[in-house]
Amino acid sequence: TTYEHLKRYFHSSTGNGKGKKKKKKKDGSQALAVPAPSNALGAPDREGGSNPWPDVAWLLTYPNSGTGFTLLLTQVASGRSTGTNYGYELTNNGISYLNNPEFSRSINGPFKMSRRPLPSTYILTKTHCAGGHCDKCPPNEYVIDSQTFTKMCLTGHRNPLSDEKNAKEGGMAGDDIIQVRYAPQIVKKAVHLIRSPFDNVAARFHYVYELHKKKNTNVNDFPFQWNRDGFREYCKDLDTLYTKDEEKAFPGALVEIMKPVPCHVIFFKYLQWHNNAFSTTQLLNINTLVIHYEDYKGDMFRPTLSRLLDFLELPDTGRIKEFHTESNYEDFYTNEERIAIMSFVDHMGSEDTKRALERYFDRSLSR
Repeated sequence: TTYEHLKRYFHSSTGNGKGKKKKKKKDGSQALAVPAPSNALGAPDREGGSNPWPDVAWLLTYPNSGTGFTLLLTQVASGRSTGTNYGYELTNNGISYLNNPEFSRSINGPFKMSRRPLPSTYILTKTHCAGGHCDKCPPNEYVIDSQTFTKMCLTGHRNPLSDEKNAKEGGMAGDDIIQVRYAPQIVKKAVHLIRSPFDNVAARFHYVYELHKKKNTNVNDFPFQWNRDGFREYCKDLDTLYTKDEEKAFPGALVEIMKPVPCHVIFFKYLQWHNNAFSTTQLLNINTLVIHYEDYKGDMFRPTLSRLLDFLELPDTGRIKEFHTESNYEDFYTNEERIAIMSFVDHMGSEDTKRALERYFDRSLSR
């Protein structure tokens, strides 16, 4: 895995160069082992009863790769609900889910995302696992091993405000959320969604841009516009932020390969995430369907939807959610940068990741 390849280059002082100790995880745990069948956080899975939950099929997605559309498409096309590891999303929608077998498999999740009926087969369940979310952070905060990644795929959050009044008033009490984790034995399948690395990295910038826009961030703190020039300036800023930490953390050969790659930190996280996702499904021996975001377009839409519903053994109601995208990031990268990104993928990607991404590269550019 990525971590196994790099771990000997990491030091306890990596991060800010001041020798800070690594923080404990928010749930207080440091162990990397996959949780035991009894459920590591103490709540047994709910079995039997008048409304037993279906088995879980993970939707494994790097952030901003089509998660929301895939979940909504599955619900509309099948007439059945999807699920999530992140229960606070439901509280924000005015649903009180704790102690309610209709909306949660157990107090530790996963949680039902809508009022549509549960499937009788597999419930497609959102998880982003770990290693892809932080915007500006040093290497020791985003380089993770495959065991930690697996544990985080099983991990979610719930809101302690569970009564109807709080649900209606709705939402999270600031950051007062509880981390929860369910047992791996309930996960029987996975859908691994992959988006072009070029588009996914640009989409991450768009996400950060929108986040700052909503917060009315001072232009001096985030001076980047949502366009090609803004993306490239953002990448330059990001790529120089933790240069010293990267030189300490990574082997020299990798540092040199990353240098000509714009937003190389995000590309690193993207590749690490997919390496770990493939490793996790193999570790847990989970039957996995790989689908590509771009196959929602044009003539591939219907066959892709059929593959998805067949894999999940869900009914096809004939209704669809049309796919609309205005993303076109062709001019965000030069040909030289595309060649550098190909080299980075060849160097860092696992064999599974490289096979999955091959369709996105024009090898003729490097000849």
